[in-house]
Amino acid sequence: MIERCVVLAEGPLVQLNDLPLDVLLPEHRLKVRRAERLPLKQASEQFERQVVLRIMERVKGNQSEAARILGVHRNSLKRMLARWKSS
Repeated sequence: MIERCVVLAEGPLVQLNDLPLDVLLPEHRLKVRRAERLPLKQASEQFERQVVLRIMERVKGNQSEAARILGVHRNSLKRMLARWKSS
């Protein structure tokens, strides 16, 4: 968890918004415990979504900048966001 916070931190210090939801919101902890039983593919998709959405928040919705940070093509990012929006 610490490594993930450091990677996602915007600056040299880890802030509250860099922490995972299960740490910030105790009621979310139950959902996380249920998620521990997820197949690897589902767990990976959830982690990917959390990282992408956090980066999108950090760059204030700038898809080109988010794609650059994530190391994906902008069109790939758009497809991800559209897929998550429809579900």
